[in-house]
Amino acid sequence: MECSLHSGGGVVVSKIRKNSNWIVLALIVIIIYKGVENYHWIFENINLLVSILIPFFWGFAIAYILNPLMVKLETKLKMKRFFSMTICYLIFFGVIALFIIIVTPIIMKNLFDIIEKLPDYIQGLQIWFNETLLRLSLVERLNLQEYIQSNIAEISTMLLEFMNLTINGLLVRVIGITSGLLKFIVGIIVSIYILIEKEKFGVAMNKFILAMSGEKRYDKVMNFFSLCNQVFSNFIIGKSIDSFIIGLICFAGMKLLGAPYATLLSVIVGVTNMIPYFGPFIGAIPAILITLFISPIKALWVAIFILVLQQVDGNIIGPKILGDKVGISPFYIILSILIGGGFFGMLGMLFAVPTFKIVSILLGRYLDARIEKQRALDIVSGE
Repeated sequence: MECSLHSGGGVVVSKIRKNSNWIVLALIVIIIYKGVENYHWIFENINLLVSILIPFFWGFAIAYILNPLMVKLETKLKMKRFFSMTICYLIFFGVIALFIIIVTPIIMKNLFDIIEKLPDYIQGLQIWFNETLLRLSLVERLNLQEYIQSNIAEISTMLLEFMNLTINGLLVRVIGITSGLLKFIVGIIVSIYILIEKEKFGVAMNKFILAMSGEKRYDKVMNFFSLCNQVFSNFIIGKSIDSFIIGLICFAGMKLLGAPYATLLSVIVGVTNMIPYFGPFIGAIPAILITLFISPIKALWVAIFILVLQQVDGNIIGPKILGDKVGISPFYIILSILIGGGFFGMLGMLFAVPTFKIVSILLGRYLDARIEKQRALDIVSGE
């Protein structure tokens, strides 16, 4: 009797499980259908959610950057949390203040100066171009004089339109920068609370991962997060130091060459240097174009200087700082940057290399495990 009850109960449970599986599947299909039908609404709300969460992203990013220094101060110098955090944030605010007080005004002055003098620069470049062609006796041979004269009015109109668009764009940018600055300030406050209670956050995160993954997969998941932390931190810290050094060398070189707007050009070259391979070329284009408006000869020297600088960085400075931490062949680096840039723009290009590094490590581990498993099966079948 008990056996029949147990067997009957088992049948009922199995039917309920089958029915629940179908219900879950039906709900998933309905959700996907509604999602495809209302994808505009979904993307709008995702953008709104991301905009709301930006201060928290800033907070986690700042805490992530400051945490290694704070850990060293607390472990090696035995500092209390209050003093270690105070030192970290003093350094953090000092760097920001240095950039805002010294670098930012120069960059803004350079930008407004370029916008103001752009018509004169274009006219000077056109005069130089005409004189060069006259010296080479190419104007008469190629009948370029009429073409150049007929396009002066068109060039002037294009310049005025460009100036209006640039001024309007700057006003929009100022509003956007103000909004971003407020979110950044909120992010700093969030980062303080994260670092104060980082142990509690760590325990809560471990519990969450354990609950979601289970005991069997817990170690694998934690190893994955540890790998991501190691690869991204090594790459970002190493590349930041490398780009800062390149920016300083570029500034010194621009000053020696007498190139205009040395601070602006050096910041552009240094920031874009964060992107492997393509970054130097992206940074070189605006630097050469800006210099070209003022002095075509200096533009040539700037191009040669940046080319030499990037070769020195790629073969000497970069490997010394980063070492073999990337460990990916140039072919896969270029491929990952193209894919990342195609899907996510500049941000995708920046994080493409460490992301590809993580994927390659995980894929390598998976393939090694499969090979070992296959060898074990071959040995057992051979016996």
